[in-house]
Amino acid sequence: MNLYEFIFRNVCLETVAIVTDDREITYKELLTLIDEKCKIIPNNYEVFVLPVQNSLNMIVNLFAALKKSKKVIILNPNVDVSCIGLNNTSIILNNDTVTLLEGENLNFKRKSSDLCDLNILTSGTTGNSKLCSLPTRNIADRVTLLYEDFLKNQPRIIEGLIFPVFSITALTIQLFPTLLKGGTLILIEKIEQIPIYLTKYKISFLGLTPTVFKLLCDKNIAVFKNLDNLFLGGEMIDFPTIKAIAKKLKTTNIILGYGLTEGAGVISYGNILEIPENSVGKIINLVDIRIIGNEEIGELEIRNVGEKNWISTGDIAYIKGDYLFIVDRKKSIIISSGKNLYPNSIKNKILTIEGVEDLIVYGIQDSITGEAPAIDVVTTLEYDLFIMQLKRVLKRDEFPKRINFVKSLKINRSGKREVKINEKNN
Repeated sequence: MNLYEFIFRNVCLETVAIVTDDREITYKELLTLIDEKCKIIPNNYEVFVLPVQNSLNMIVNLFAALKKSKKVIILNPNVDVSCIGLNNTSIILNNDTVTLLEGENLNFKRKSSDLCDLNILTSGTTGNSKLCSLPTRNIADRVTLLYEDFLKNQPRIIEGLIFPVFSITALTIQLFPTLLKGGTLILIEKIEQIPIYLTKYKISFLGLTPTVFKLLCDKNIAVFKNLDNLFLGGEMIDFPTIKAIAKKLKTTNIILGYGLTEGAGVISYGNILEIPENSVGKIINLVDIRIIGNEEIGELEIRNVGEKNWISTGDIAYIKGDYLFIVDRKKSIIISSGKNLYPNSIKNKILTIEGVEDLIVYGIQDSITGEAPAIDVVTTLEYDLFIMQLKRVLKRDEFPKRINFVKSLKINRSGKREVKINEKNN
């Protein structure tokens, strides 16, 4: 059974499947759109490349290719399509156009036989292109897990989809489970539209990054008062702040999750009011996990149950009981006078200062200590008062060598805060 057959094996054709730009598309209409796209897909091509495009078109193109048992590569927008080369066996599906991909002068090579049904070409957190091949079994297992835990006993599911369709979170936590349930997907293309859609529709589930959620709560927390379930993931979280918000939104279940594209998605998750402080949830039974290093805290590696190869996450973590705790990204660690400093820990301390709205912490070169912390901060405090408060919450070696006051911090297309990489890694 391929992913198309797995998802659409039992749907009610008259139910609304997708809502986009006030257009309602039933499952019957969606399957018709998929069939129409199948007719223009050449049979003699094995691999179909899906660049970033309109969400509805991307969904139709994805399932059309899967229905014809083709291998799909979903592109992260930070990856140029010209980096793919698949021995002239590929075509590009971009909205309603089909473009042949010649591949002779392209530099990213992978044999078609090495690909799975679903593959994601992403720049990841390293900035270097990597192709993640995701076996149908691993995806189906996670979708089934989430379906059983959250959707199976729900009478009706209306899912707000703001995560871009090229993300593993959108696919395995939102798109696939909701369609498997026979629910309705509300396609939200812009962050500014979220309050409008939350007011207009009785949304059951919504997925956001912690950054976007906090920004929306700062403007008007009341927009979430009728939301049943919120899934937060994709980046490091300010646990105390989000937990405080969760206590105010008493009718909303706020689920934290941690996952990995190479691992086919979610690795741990849990309700923020039920899991230990600073945890990213309970480890699911579909993965094996180990910590590399001589101490309890080290680099996290995972593998799906039944597989041989371990996958490095690039995250520093520790495990306590059945729960996973992410400390920071390995590449973000600041080594100052031989001591490891964790930017996320420094950030969370600074966020306790009243008047600090947002910040990022990163490493810079230092002639004395080798490396030192630096920050870009959004705050209403005057310089002298801010420095005084920094001295109160930070240790001496954590104190930033460089402080930039900024009006705002950038959010990328995936809704994540843009993080500066240590200067040593640039």
